[in-house]
Amino acid sequence: MTGGGRTLAAALLAGAISVVPYLGSLRFGPTYDDHHHVVRHPLLGPDGGVGRLLSPTFLDEAVPDQSRPTLLASLLIDRALFGDDFPRYHAQSLALHALAVALALLLLRRLGFAPIPAFAGALLFGLHPACTEAVASVSNREDLLVAAFGLAAILLARRGLIGRPAWLALAGLAFALALLAKELAVAVPLLFVVLAQHPRWLGRSVARGRWAALAACAVPGALVAGYLHLRLGFPALSAGAPTGGLALDAAPGAGWSEVPAVLGFRALRTLLGWPLSAEHDPAQLAAAGPAIAGALATAALLLAAALTARRRPAVFVGVAWFLVASLPTLAGPWLLNPVADRYLYLPALGALGVLGALLATCRGRAAPLLLTAALCVFAARTADRVQVWRSDVALFDDAVQRAPRSARAWQNLGAAHLREGDPGRAYIALARAVTLAPDRMAYHLTLATAQAQLGRRDEELMSLERAARLEAPLAEAPLRARAFHRWIRALLDAGQRARAEDAVRESLAGDPGFEPARGWARTLGLPVPAP
Repeated sequence: MTGGGRTLAAALLAGAISVVPYLGSLRFGPTYDDHHHVVRHPLLGPDGGVGRLLSPTFLDEAVPDQSRPTLLASLLIDRALFGDDFPRYHAQSLALHALAVALALLLLRRLGFAPIPAFAGALLFGLHPACTEAVASVSNREDLLVAAFGLAAILLARRGLIGRPAWLALAGLAFALALLAKELAVAVPLLFVVLAQHPRWLGRSVARGRWAALAACAVPGALVAGYLHLRLGFPALSAGAPTGGLALDAAPGAGWSEVPAVLGFRALRTLLGWPLSAEHDPAQLAAAGPAIAGALATAALLLAAALTARRRPAVFVGVAWFLVASLPTLAGPWLLNPVADRYLYLPALGALGVLGALLATCRGRAAPLLLTAALCVFAARTADRVQVWRSDVALFDDAVQRAPRSARAWQNLGAAHLREGDPGRAYIALARAVTLAPDRMAYHLTLATAQAQLGRRDEELMSLERAARLEAPLAEAPLRARAFHRWIRALLDAGQRARAEDAVRESLAGDPGFEPARGWARTLGLPVPAP
C-alpha cells in the first residue's frame, strides 16, 4: 500500500472508531430543538421538499430557525431515505462526524505529523465528549457540516495553491456550502491563514497569482451565502418562529463584557471535557470570579500564541485555531446561548488534534500514557454523555442538576414532562422557571398549560394574565397574540365575560391596532376603534 493509501486507511479507521460511542443514538427519537427544527419544520413536511427549497419564493417565506440551505438539504436527504423513521437521521450525523475526524487526520498529516501522532490527534478530537451535543442532536448537524465542508475547503485550497489551480474552484464550492450550513464558517479563511503560518503547510512560497485565484473562487461563494443569510434573517434566526413549548431567549445569555468568561469556559471544557450540559448557568459568567479567570485564560492563550508563533509552530496552530474558530460565536445580539456545548466542535477540532499529535510525539512514557488514558476516559465519558440525549426528560433533568439556576433548563424540563403526559412534574419544573425568570412570556404560557391540565383554573388565569400583560421582546413577539387569545378564551370559559370585555377594552386603549384585541372586540360586540 502506498503512503497515500495508508494515510487514507488511517483516516477512515479514525473516523470509524470515533463514531462507536455514538452508536446508541441510532435508537433515539427527537430531542430539544429537533421537535421544531426538524420534525415540525414546514420545508421538511408533506408540503415541503426540494422544489420548495429551490423555489424563488423560498427567501420570502417565514421559515423558522434552521433555514440554512445546506442543513436543510441534508435533512431532505434524510427525509427521502428514511421518511418518518427519525432515529435513522442520526446515521448521517455520525457519518459527518467520521468525515470530520478523517479530514482532521489528513490536515495533521499535511502539517508534517507522522502517521501515528496524526492518528492520535484525530482520535483525541473524535472521542472527546465536547463533541456530543453537535453529534447526538440532529438539529445541531450544522456544526458538523461546517467542520466537514470547512476542512474540505482548507485542504482543497492548499492542494490548489501548491499543485493544480483547478482545485481552487472546488475549494470555493466547499467554502460556500460551509457558509450555507452555518454562519460561523466565516472563520474558515482565517483558519487557513493560521495554518499558513506553519512552515510545513505550504512549503515553498506561493505565487501571488494563486492567492488571487483562491480569493476569486472564495469571494463569490461568500457573497452569495451572505446575501442568502441576510434575506433569511441573519444569522438565519427567524424572530417569527414559534417556540413549540421550548424556551427561546429574547436576549443573549452573555454580552460582549462576558467574552473572556465565555472563552475561558470553553477552554476548560475543551481540555477537560467537563462540565457539559444542554444548559449552563448564565449567572456564573457574570460573576467576578469567572470573569477574572476567563480573562486570565484568554490572556494565557494569546500569550501562548505569540510566544510559539516562530519556535513551536504546531503549538501556535493549535492555540490560534481555538481562538479564531471561537470568534464568530463568542457573544453578540444574535446569539441566544453562547456557552452552548455545540460551539466547541470547530474550535476543539484543531486544538485537540494538534494537542493529541504533540503528546504522541513526546519522548518518554508519561506523555503516551497520558494520551492513552485521556482517549479511554473521553471515549467512556462520551458514551455516557450520549445517553443523556435519549429523551427530553433525561436531557433536561441532567441540565437542571448541572445548572439549577437556569430558568431555560427548568422551562424545557417542564415542557418535556408535558409532552410525556406528566403535568404534575411539569408544574413543579415550570413554577421554578417562572420564579427564576418572571419576565418571560413563554414560561408563563407553558405553566398555564400545566395548570389547566391539573385543573388549577384560578392559577391558570393568573399565569395567562401575567403573560398577556408582559412587554414582549422581539424573540417573543409572536407569543403576544397567543397569550392574549388564551387569556380571553380562558376568562370566557370561566364565565367571566365582564372581565374579558374589560381586558379587551384596556388592550385597545393601549394599542388600538392590536389585531387580536380588535378581533375579540368584534366577537364580543364591543366598539372597535380606528387603528
